[in-house]
Amino acid sequence: MKSNFILLIFIIIFLFTINTQATVKIEPSRIILYGDPGTRATGTINVFNPTEVDTEVRAVLQDWNLDEEESLLTFKAGETDSSLAGLIKFNPKHFIIKPGELQVVRFTITVPEDIKKERRGIVFFEEKTDMIEDKTGARVVTQIGTTIYFMPSNAVSKFGIPFADVHLAEDEEDENVALLLAENAGDVHIRYRINYKIINDKGVLISKDELAEKLILPNKKQGIGFPFEKDLEPGNYKLLISVSFQNSDKNTEHSVSFEVKK
Repeated sequence: MKSNFILLIFIIIFLFTINTQATVKIEPSRIILYGDPGTRATGTINVFNPTEVDTEVRAVLQDWNLDEEESLLTFKAGETDSSLAGLIKFNPKHFIIKPGELQVVRFTITVPEDIKKERRGIVFFEEKTDMIEDKTGARVVTQIGTTIYFMPSNAVSKFGIPFADVHLAEDEEDENVALLLAENAGDVHIRYRINYKIINDKGVLISKDELAEKLILPNKKQGIGFPFEKDLEPGNYKLLISVSFQNSDKNTEHSVSFEVKK
C-alpha cells in the first residue's frame, strides 16, 4: 500500500452497496448523460456535510467493470477502454465543506469526435477522518461515489435472449427453474426488467412475477436463473418472458414450451 491510509469504500449505485463510515452525503448516486460526438456534456453533484466539523474532500475518478459474478471491480482511471480519464474535469476537485453546508461540484465531459461507445467511471469523494484502524493504527480514509455514464448518440443498443429453457424439479427438494442467457451486443449499458408468466395449454394463467432490475454492460452476456411455480399438474405449459427497458417503451418477448409428466 502506497500510503498509510486504509480505504473503506462506499459506492452508491443500484447494484453495489458496501457499508462504511463516510460522513459526507452525495446526490445523485448515478448520472447518465447523452450527447453527440465532438460536443460537451455537463452535470452537477451535490456534496453535503451533515457533521459539526469542517470536512476536507477530494474528487478521485476511477474506472470500473463487473466480473463474471457481477461483483464490482475498480481500476485506476485510464486502465479500461471505457474510461472517462482525460475527458472529464471537476470543479472544484479539492475543497473543504463547513458543517451543515452543501458544495456543488460541477463537471464537464469533452466528447471525442470519434466516440462510438459508452464511457463510464465512478467519481469517489475521498475524505480523511479522525478514525484510527485498530490493527494498523492508520488513519481511515472513506470514499463515497457517484457513477457517471456518457452515452453517445451514435452508439448502438442491441439486446437479445439467445437462450431460454426450463429445468423441472426431479424430486421434492428440487425446484422448477427458468434459465436464460441475456446478451448485450451493443455499445452502451442496458438496464432491464424481466416479467414472466406460466400458462397452461388452455391459456389459463398459473403464476406470474417480476424480477428486480438488472444491469448488463456493453458486449457482455449474463446468465439468469429464477425458480417458478413448483406444484404443476401434469400437462403442457408455456413460460412467457417479457423484457422491458429503462427509459424505453420497447420490449422483448420470448416463450418456452415445456411438459410436466406424471
